[in-house]
Amino acid sequence: MAPLLGITRINLEKRPDGAFLKQAGVFPDAPALSKPDWNAVMAYYTNSAPAALKPPSRITSITDLFRPHLLMQSPDAPCTSLLQIERDGSGRFYLGDAQTRTLKLVDRKGRVVRDLATDSGPVALTQFGTNLLVTLVGRILPSDELAGQVWNLTPGDSSWTTTRLLRGLRRPVHAVTADLDLDGRNELIVSSFGNRIGRMSSYSEGLDGMLNEQMITEGPGTVRCLPYDWNEDGRIDLTVLRAQGREGADIYLNTGKSTFERRTLWDDPSSYGDTFMELVDFDRDGRPELLVANGDNGDFECSSKPYHGIRVFSVDREFKVTLRFRQALPGAYGASAADFDLDGDLDIAAISYFPDYTNAPEQTFMFLRNEGSWKFTPQVMPDMNQGRWILMDAGDIDGDGDVDLLLGSFIRGPLTIPIPAELSRRWEQERLSVLWLENRTKHVDP
Repeated sequence: MAPLLGITRINLEKRPDGAFLKQAGVFPDAPALSKPDWNAVMAYYTNSAPAALKPPSRITSITDLFRPHLLMQSPDAPCTSLLQIERDGSGRFYLGDAQTRTLKLVDRKGRVVRDLATDSGPVALTQFGTNLLVTLVGRILPSDELAGQVWNLTPGDSSWTTTRLLRGLRRPVHAVTADLDLDGRNELIVSSFGNRIGRMSSYSEGLDGMLNEQMITEGPGTVRCLPYDWNEDGRIDLTVLRAQGREGADIYLNTGKSTFERRTLWDDPSSYGDTFMELVDFDRDGRPELLVANGDNGDFECSSKPYHGIRVFSVDREFKVTLRFRQALPGAYGASAADFDLDGDLDIAAISYFPDYTNAPEQTFMFLRNEGSWKFTPQVMPDMNQGRWILMDAGDIDGDGDVDLLLGSFIRGPLTIPIPAELSRRWEQERLSVLWLENRTKHVDP
């Protein structure tokens, strides 16, 4: 807060993104508050804040629905930046790593089918006809450098042929395709999270074959953008989760002619750390709910936050939002909904990247069993600290008809929470990058 108000100065000359920050005027040249006023603001927060936050409640209910298998190890410290299961039933998945700067296609037994060296960590993958579009983050840690890219990948026998579609993106973290202007061709919507600066834009192919940018919104922190026609007018709208100061969710209503009207669904305090969103129709009324994880705790050293967790929101046709469910989970970073136990309703699996290893070490993975009427029972598994889980995806890995899970580990992230030394040593020594949680609902032991 102090640098943003000009109270303290940041030496932009020593930052690789300093020129961009200076040009954008992020940090004022003169203080916006007097020193007495600043001291009064500091005193207010210091005196009003509780001495300590309530630690998370322990969860003792154990699920035996999943059996863990060590599927992939990394040649270096695992820094999984992309983990996505193919939807063709093959059990294959894509694995991106920011440390080795690689993208791999891996079969269900952990064998590499295709392998590609990339300029930076792959963070998002979307189908584009028979090809793939992969988003490269540029700088994985907070930065406003223009180092991100989007590549078009044409599959080969053991790798891909690459075409660089976009360069000079500001730390893009997500990309998706949708036909926004109803011309029969998909646009590419890129969420450039940035750090202090950012934007969300759509890109369409012009008559000259070049991609033309249409900025949808400016500002840092766009985490995910998911297409859905909310007002049922035949045009694809955009559902956006945002973080980095102005946290919460918006719907961008597609009004045609490349214009959008923003409807704010909710705003979160900046400490909520929104990290993930998925559209899921839990109540099967034909209209999806928003499944959201909030738990980013990577800015400052601090204790676990009891308001981190998993939330489910419904949105009616007047865009009124109702919180249907909330489960506390310190450091929540991802969630996936599926009928894991095959009882006819949708359960939730969740992971934490910043768990409370002191008070609730079992809460690195959580299974939320659907009991009906928006009630879910939290369950955990023993010894789920083989990795530091940052990504998760759901799919049928072994082809037996139930939904498995893959968890991806990123061990070189922010050390803003106390991590036991024995865990850090284990992660460095074992270098586990992907853990397969085999769903045992249809599994029969020999």
